[in-house]
Amino acid sequence: MSEALVTAETFRVTLAEMARRNVESTLAACDQFRRWHRESFILKEPTLDQVSEHAMDVRILLLMLRWLQATLADPGSPARELLPRVAAMIRILEDCWQSVHEPMDEAEAEKLLSEVFPE
Repeated sequence: MSEALVTAETFRVTLAEMARRNVESTLAACDQFRRWHRESFILKEPTLDQVSEHAMDVRILLLMLRWLQATLADPGSPARELLPRVAAMIRILEDCWQSVHEPMDEAEAEKLLSEVFPE
């Protein structure tokens, strides 16, 4: 086996490991954010400062996740198997955003409940 082939294969492994570390690190940060979201927004009433911090934090996390998603979605990506985990976290954080910054109004909630649970 030529040295060039060994180096190319080794580098591909290096890229895959780098992608995995990036994904794992980002998902760990997302999990930490989700714990804070639950403690500060689900179990308690948040302060205005927390709402502002939430907006900035979830926005940055979503930007990072979408960058990872685009990178992993490339057909040549050495770690495409991580794509579903990243896509799932994007959806979860979009729900976190929506629950705090775009909540459903009372009338819309009542309409949805009556459609799902007709009397």
